[in-house]
Amino acid sequence: MSCIQRPARLGLAPLAALAMAGPLAADPPPTRVIVTPAPTESDAPPPAASPARKARTSRFERARANLLAIEQGRLSLGELTRQDLRDVIELERILRDDRKPVTTHEEQCIAMEVRREGGRPSRLAWHAIRLKCREIGG
Repeated sequence: MSCIQRPARLGLAPLAALAMAGPLAADPPPTRVIVTPAPTESDAPPPAASPARKARTSRFERARANLLAIEQGRLSLGELTRQDLRDVIELERILRDDRKPVTTHEEQCIAMEVRREGGRPSRLAWHAIRLKCREIGG
């Protein structure tokens, strides 16, 4: 005698009945999973700037725009208000201090010799200065 019993053949009729009946009432509705990306720093609203910071930023932007306009010839210094003129002068001073003068020994020598000649050397003095300050091997 065998321990395994074979199930009785039921046929296809019960399966067809189940398929036509649809889902059982006890079945829960399907679960939906919605995945959203994690928020990043760019999604966060910018921190609120203080009124003093806004004023400094707008003054800086205005000074930069005025300085560019002056350099391009679209604006003259006389057209600026006193505050704008002070801001432009301050910005130009900061920019000038950041730039290190790039002068060669030859340029420094020429400047010193021109000062020694009183600022306006003659043609002969220019030739002498250039010969005196010429970099050897250059």
